[in-house]
Amino acid sequence: MMKRIIQLSFFLTSLKEYVMYKMSDGMIYYDDYKTRIGELRIVCDDDFLLGIYFDKREIIGIKGMNPMIEKTKEWLDNYFLGNKQEILPIRLEGSEFSKIVWNLLLEIPYGEVTTYGEITRRVEEKMHKRMSYQAVGTAIGRNPISIMIPCHRVVGKDHSLRGYAGGLQQKVLLLELEGNLICKVGKDFPSWKVGSKDNL
Repeated sequence: MMKRIIQLSFFLTSLKEYVMYKMSDGMIYYDDYKTRIGELRIVCDDDFLLGIYFDKREIIGIKGMNPMIEKTKEWLDNYFLGNKQEILPIRLEGSEFSKIVWNLLLEIPYGEVTTYGEITRRVEEKMHKRMSYQAVGTAIGRNPISIMIPCHRVVGKDHSLRGYAGGLQQKVLLLELEGNLICKVGKDFPSWKVGSKDNL
């Protein structure tokens, strides 16, 4: 029974991805890319990057290189060399709420972090209504373009790393890469040494 439930869950997830990507113009392409923090699955169409995932989710499309996948791999190469870059053309598919959250993540500067509470406050300003931390955290966790949309730059107010799709160790590595072990944050959140055992 449990096996059937897992299979159904996987099917529904794959179907959701298929429906989302079918909203994109043109053909869908994907390819896998090995990095120092693990293998990533890149998804794009002819013009836009659609996804960077830590899991090998099933994608209904063509596996192999196209110009946008090539640009994404080049972007990742430069990122892991510690180079700051502008993001590539991306297309976000999701609810208005999710898009607001994801676009706020793009505003977090390289080498800095913010808190779930601060993101929630900014979402409330834009939507003119109260939002729960849990809803915002869920949207952050569903970020479709890992690393480039920097959800790894969001931490708990108590300095905890909280969750990350790629795993907490990967989150630490990304923060260390960007901040030389030190992440600068807002005036209400003291400087935080990512590598300290007290913060893990």
